[in-house]
Amino acid sequence: MPIDIIRETYFKRSRIPSRYSQDTPLIPEKVDLDSFKSLANIEHNVKDFVKNGSNLFIFSSNVGNGKTSWATKIGKAYIDYASDYAMQCPVLFVNIPSFLFKKKAAMTDASLRDEVAAIEGSILNARLVIWDDIAIKDLSEYDKEQLYVWIDNRTSNCKSNIYTSNIGILDLEPIIGARLYDRIVSYSTQICLKGHSRRK
Repeated sequence: MPIDIIRETYFKRSRIPSRYSQDTPLIPEKVDLDSFKSLANIEHNVKDFVKNGSNLFIFSSNVGNGKTSWATKIGKAYIDYASDYAMQCPVLFVNIPSFLFKKKAAMTDASLRDEVAAIEGSILNARLVIWDDIAIKDLSEYDKEQLYVWIDNRTSNCKSNIYTSNIGILDLEPIIGARLYDRIVSYSTQICLKGHSRRK
């Protein structure tokens, strides 16, 4: 099968939003030069990042300054690498608020159950999962427990994760709980972005 078709298939399976399908240049503000260099290095060495089961936590108190763009950029770099190999689901993008809403809705809406089950299967099997917007202020105890089970399974099995958050390290634990906080922070390289929003 041609590489372009494999890459397209993997991109669809990844559930990365279409707005991130194009490789838009990410130009840092001066305050983020070092952070962008670190992220570019991870992107360049994404094969080893995933092979080693590494994890990354990208956070900022500002919105729209490149957290999700960088996470998906790294994810797409791994899709490019994986396109030369036979993998079921190299990368999965999970927007936490959206997925938790669907999971709850599936309890009463049978039409969502297959989709939710497929995502949960990919969470456990994907080589790299992008957890977008991990720190939601209204997480229920059930939500925290679900996230903990998935993330603990992945970190325990040395599978890579990228987390994005608008909440910094110091304020994260009260929102997501001590156990989930420990799994995310203890195993992740932490990169803070300080630049302003790029959205128009």
